[in-house]
Parts: sequence; C-alpha cells; structure tokens
Amino acid sequence: MSWSAVLAELPKAVPIVIGAFIGGFLAVVGAVLGQALAHWATQRREHQKILREKAEELSNALCQIQHTLFLLYQGLMRDARFADSPEEGIIGNISLDSQAVNVVRQIGTRGLPQPGEYRALLYSINFDIQRVDILQRLYFLSAQQFYEAHIDTLVDLTHWLEKLVGLQEDHPKDWAGMFHVEDAEESARLYGKFQETHADILEAVAKAVSPYRKPSRARFLLRRP
Repeated sequence: MSWSAVLAELPKAVPIVIGAFIGGFLAVVGAVLGQALAHWATQRREHQKILREKAEELSNALCQIQHTLFLLYQGLMRDARFADSPEEGIIGNISLDSQAVNVVRQIGTRGLPQPGEYRALLYSINFDIQRVDILQRLYFLSAQQFYEAHIDTLVDLTHWLEKLVGLQEDHPKDWAGMFHVEDAEESARLYGKFQETHADILEAVAKAVSPYRKPSRARFLLRRP
C-alpha cells in the first residue's frame, strides 16, 4: 500500500478516533461524577441521620429541664399554699390564688417532690443545662439566637426558685407565711417567659433538621404559662 493511499484514507479515520476519544472521556467523567454524587448523597443522608438523632437528644434534654422545673415550681407553690400535707386540710398562706390547689388536686401530693428533694432537682437542672449547651454548640449553631434567649429565661427562673428553696431551708416552719402574693406573681411571670422560649428553641431545633414539618397544635400549648 502506498503512502498516498494511506493519506487519502486518514481524514476518514479522524472522526472515528475523535468520537472514540470523546466517548471514552465522557464515560470516565460520568463515572467520576456518579461516584462523587453517590458519595455526596451518602454523606448527606448520614449527616441528616446524625442531626436527627442529636435533635432528639437535645429536645429530650430540654424537655427534661422543663419537666424538672415544673415539678419544682409547683412543689414550691404547694408548700406556700399549705403549711402541712394538703390531704389533712391544713391551709397555710390563704392569700395565694387557687393555682396550687388545682395542681395538687390534678397531680396529687405524691406526684410532686418534697422540700428535702428540691436541692437535688436544682443540681440535676444544672447538669442537664451542660448537656444542652454542648449539643447546641456542636450541632445547632443556627438556633443560637433562640438558645441564648431560652438560657436567659431559664437562668432567671432557676435563680428565683433557688432563692425560694434557700429561704425555705432557712425557715422551714415560717416559710409559708413569708411567701406573699407578689412572690407567686413573680414566679408565674418568670415561669411563663421560660415556657415561651422553651417552645421557641424546640421549634428552632426542629427547623434545623430537614425535612421540616410544622409543629402540631400540642407544641403551641407549651407557650401557656
């Protein structure tokens, strides 16, 4: 075969070679992109799984604090309303409203802690606050604004209740008479503000996890003092 014949056929072979090259290149790029996208999707699913687990852990810790504060708050209201066991009908500070009476009727005296247990409840709250702070800083920086507002109301309420617990420990026999309507109103005000920020931080944590679902009506009941 002469070189002239080879050169004559060469232009016909160029498109075939170029097409094979482009096809191979696209196949390699497609494989690389496919692996990268698959890896990204896997990482994203794993991240969302961890985030959901941490959101549940953080929400549980927040609700545990809320529950402990509720028991402590209502226990103090009961102690201020009744000098001794309300089951015996001995009434202490009758100037308080009927809220404590309603709580005692609904929960019962056995469902509320006793004065000697209040200090342990305060310690458990401080421990749970540390857990909440770590989880929020590691996984939910997007909720920082709501978290700081919640901590502010939580600290105010905790310090107030700790003050009442201290007074009760120092004056166990006279404390019911020392607790006035103004103290009950301040307790209710601080507890109400805490409840509002509690609902806000729970919703902010839920929004950080996709897909986000609008909270049910039960969530809004948390805002009630």
